[in-house]
Amino acid sequence: SVPQEVMAMMTSEDGNSSGANLTANLPDEIVSSAQGTITDINLVEGVLSDYQNAVVTISKSEDLQAKISVNESNISKIKKGQKVILTGTGFSGSEYAGTVSKIYPTARKKQSGTTQETVVDVLVNIKNVNESIKSGFSVKAKIETQGDKKVNIIPYDSVSQDESGTEFVYVYARGKVQKRVIKTGLELSEGVEVTEGITPNDLLVYSASGLSGDDAYVHIFKKS
Repeated sequence: SVPQEVMAMMTSEDGNSSGANLTANLPDEIVSSAQGTITDINLVEGVLSDYQNAVVTISKSEDLQAKISVNESNISKIKKGQKVILTGTGFSGSEYAGTVSKIYPTARKKQSGTTQETVVDVLVNIKNVNESIKSGFSVKAKIETQGDKKVNIIPYDSVSQDESGTEFVYVYARGKVQKRVIKTGLELSEGVEVTEGITPNDLLVYSASGLSGDDAYVHIFKKS
């Protein structure tokens, strides 16, 4: 980027540019205020450059950021500091981790195919940048909007239903089983989530199909 005072020298005092003034005021050397790699040049030989625009863009590869667009229906879930996983065709097979660093204060319209949607731009600081990712690449982002969640999962065989559809399990205590009404949540491949009714310390009957009902006596044995 060019310091503002260098760009201002390219306009005469009365506000009108002239070839003589521009030539006289052109510096022999333009010094950047930052180190990095030149990623864009807005200079064309023989063509006057607009003093309001930067003539050269310099990027630091180790400080790359991703600018992503979040639909207005999801932006309320996005917070600074959330973890982000970035993927892209330019670095296929690799993933980059990042964090949300800025959420823009205004929304904008974005054309998506034949439809238009309202989005808010979000900046992501990218970690562990290497030569595989380059300035100008397109990326897809997956933002972690919730932290790790611990759930109580029990086998499907342990859950029964009565005639009204109420779900329950049998809990072992002092040689007997007791019916315990539960509420379930997520259905997962390894079992069902229990949100209410039991604790991790409760001993459940794995399969309740052979029980005669509440207060039935059971015997615990170990498989050989």
